[in-house]
Amino acid sequence: MLGSLRHQLLAGVSIGFLLLLIGIESIHVDGARRIMQEQLESHAQDAATSLGLSLGTLLAQGDIALAETIINPVFDRGYYQRIEFIAIDGHVLIGKTLPAVQLGVPEWFAALLPLTAPTADSLVTAGWKQIGSVRVTSHPRFAYRQLWRTVWGTIAWMAGLYCAALAAVFAFLKGVLRPLESIERVAVAIGNRDFTAVAEAPKARELRHVAATINSLSVKVRHAVEAAGASAESLRREAYQDGLTGLLNRRGFSAQFEARMRDTGDVFRGALVLLQFHDFASFNREAGYERGDALLESVAAVVATRIEAVHGQAAHWSGAAFVISLPNVSQDEAGVFSDDLSRGVDVALTELGYSTSVAYNVGVAIFEGATPPLGQLLAAADRATARAAARGSGLVDQGIADSAAATLGSGAWRTRLEAAISSGRFEFYVQAVLGLPGRDLIQHEIMARMIDENGQNISAADFFPMAARHGMATRIDRLLIGRVIDRLARAPRPDEFAVNVSGISVGDAEFLDWLKKKLLAFPEVSRRLVFELSESGAVRNRAGVSGFAAMLRHAGARFALDNFGLHRESLQLMRALLPTYVKLSRAHTVMLRDDESSRFFVTSLVRLGTPLDIRVIAQGVESEEVLPVLTSAGVTGFQGYLVGPLSIWTN
Repeated sequence: MLGSLRHQLLAGVSIGFLLLLIGIESIHVDGARRIMQEQLESHAQDAATSLGLSLGTLLAQGDIALAETIINPVFDRGYYQRIEFIAIDGHVLIGKTLPAVQLGVPEWFAALLPLTAPTADSLVTAGWKQIGSVRVTSHPRFAYRQLWRTVWGTIAWMAGLYCAALAAVFAFLKGVLRPLESIERVAVAIGNRDFTAVAEAPKARELRHVAATINSLSVKVRHAVEAAGASAESLRREAYQDGLTGLLNRRGFSAQFEARMRDTGDVFRGALVLLQFHDFASFNREAGYERGDALLESVAAVVATRIEAVHGQAAHWSGAAFVISLPNVSQDEAGVFSDDLSRGVDVALTELGYSTSVAYNVGVAIFEGATPPLGQLLAAADRATARAAARGSGLVDQGIADSAAATLGSGAWRTRLEAAISSGRFEFYVQAVLGLPGRDLIQHEIMARMIDENGQNISAADFFPMAARHGMATRIDRLLIGRVIDRLARAPRPDEFAVNVSGISVGDAEFLDWLKKKLLAFPEVSRRLVFELSESGAVRNRAGVSGFAAMLRHAGARFALDNFGLHRESLQLMRALLPTYVKLSRAHTVMLRDDESSRFFVTSLVRLGTPLDIRVIAQGVESEEVLPVLTSAGVTGFQGYLVGPLSIWTN
């Protein structure tokens, strides 16, 4: 089929022009055939008349031999099939007949354009006496050859004219329709949620109006998206950012800590740093609140410059305390960081002239394996701060925060993980995601648990951090995703399924190549799969995640973001990656019913996602009371214990 408008127009014009040329050619060839036929008849008559006049005197004397001598040169030229002299009594006195010869053209040509061999008669007289007649029949072979040359000559000219006309029409259509191609590209981009505009205004009035309408629509939608994004970003900052220091506040840090340190599975060790100023209330009374705020701002700047290199997060926790999370750092690295932080604070205090009037200490809580609860880490860091304060201001101390993984030991975890991967000791569970407001089924999210040597289930939150530490995260992702695809291929179902993939695997080229081939091998399964990646994992590798999302779309699968809405780049990430949906962090769900700013944020997020065709799904929904709030905010669906507990996947 002809896809583009240019090709369709070109085909229509070329077919019409071809039919016109065929008609002209047919008329021309038929005219040439008639002329040839008339020439054959004329030549036959002329020859008969000429011979009749020449033979009259000779035959009156009875000289048949001399008469035949006159006929022979005319006949021998080959233009005549038969020449006869017929006596008055009907006897043929002289007869010349040309043997059968080839016409010199294909038989189909002679059948298509027939030429008859005309016969002409002329009386032969001597004075007033009729002595006989001459009959001449023309041979059409020379006429056929001339007609053959005429036909092919005109066909060659017509073909050249046809090609030249097609080239001219193609160039004309290309120029006329070039603006339409630009309009098409913009329309496709808008359909793909990229709200660009037609740069060049077409000259044709109709196309110019179409371009103006598309540009107007694109601008309006883009402004709506930008306004919704700005509103959501403003609400996010208001809810999670400290107005004085620009760092996270207590609420924002707690939410991001849960999302980035505990829910992603990528953190297998780390530290929590507590920077505590002592008796800061007295400093405020003596120096004034304005100078106290200036000091906190200076210290916040020191903290902010040091967390970038370690991909940490920092918060102004309370009046004179700062908290910093350091993912995937060793005890030695945490010590280096805290010492550098202490030196930076000393420099800031010296520059402000408060090096002797303000006391502070740094406490560090170290953990191995799965991240302990924030309260447990804060308690360990607070004890370390107290020990450092007992020795003097500006000193650093460390403490260990126990975790379930640490009690088992790193070597034991490696052995356990290797055994589970080798024997495939993993079990799948599913939880439904229901739509709002009708609670119709949207999808099933598949989650995995490892079965240890004692037959006990270990959640991903416990085993995956240790897998990441020992370089086994990609192996586990490959094993689990491969089993999910194989099971769905064996028992096809029309439902949508969501599976989680780690940020580590997204950055592994070999894993991506394997996944692409696996998805392309099972296109029916691919169309029902959505791969979820945590927001923090996407932030750490935005370029790689963009390529991962494009690969999934090419293979027929889809991409989504999990634990969404906590990072300061959340909204930019949403517009850049264009996921199928985003699943809100549980921190938003918990606060939706009672916190107005959270409701405004989610509503703005939905407004931003609507023109981008991005659904918003709430996680951690545990009570009926929050459903009306989610519905009024425009949230697409929800999941959590309200839907029901996890159940074993029996597909």
